[in-house]
Amino acid sequence: ANPIISLFKVFQSTTKPTIARVNGHAHAGGLGLMCPSDLAIDVDTATFGVPETTIGLFPMKILPYLHRAMPRRRLLESSITGARWSAEEAFEAGLLNRVVPAANLDEEIDTMLQSIVGRSPSAIRLGKQGFHAIEDMTLAQAFEYAQLALPNMARTGDAREGFRAFREKRDPHFRGD
Repeated sequence: ANPIISLFKVFQSTTKPTIARVNGHAHAGGLGLMCPSDLAIDVDTATFGVPETTIGLFPMKILPYLHRAMPRRRLLESSITGARWSAEEAFEAGLLNRVVPAANLDEEIDTMLQSIVGRSPSAIRLGKQGFHAIEDMTLAQAFEYAQLALPNMARTGDAREGFRAFREKRDPHFRGD
């Protein structure tokens, strides 16, 4: 099997949040490796692009994730012309969650991690599964899926603990069940 495709499958199947820590330029396959991450934080000096047409190719291997991560016309323009974007342009196109100076990258990653750590592992796990499941559904199918998924989530130990903590006006202690 192709190692890149295998890595993409790992990204797709992991139940834990993934964060791309981008500390440099992300072109071609580098951009493709960033796209399947759930979140992306980048230094403000980086550039992004898919220059494959400059050597007679098109970014086919990473196209499925690029197509899901950014607006259609921006992707086609970049894929056809090989144009590069600044970090700010990539942020505006929805490829990045945060753009920070290089000196603040690790601090911003830590801040993002801290905002995740106290959340329900079961909610994140089931939520990510649901997110990926509805990506290619029609709107009607996605609503039907969501109506079935929510009651199942509400039966988890984490949801019961979250409801108890809310009623008792305290922080929840999630166990991931």
